[in-house]
Amino acid sequence: MLNKLTRPLKKLREEQELRNDLEAILATPHGQRFFKTFLRHCNVTRASFNSDPYRIVEQEATRRLAMSYLHLLGRDDPQHLISMIEEETEYRQNPE
Repeated sequence: MLNKLTRPLKKLREEQELRNDLEAILATPHGQRFFKTFLRHCNVTRASFNSDPYRIVEQEATRRLAMSYLHLLGRDDPQHLISMIEEETEYRQNPE
């Protein structure tokens, strides 16, 4: 019974560690550049459409992975999440 009660706590700690790791990575210019490229490749700001249903599943799974990281980062600071999505949208509209 104790194990059943401590399991959610363990999961919360693991999520917090992952969030801390991700924030540490994003604190560097290399990490920021990588994450922006990652979001771009995962098509976070675009809907996926393809005539091949397997390709759609692949695209949506990739997009969902990126969204899970964005959600993790934006949990305590939703404005941070909004800013990251806006930056990606702006890049797609005006690539450098």
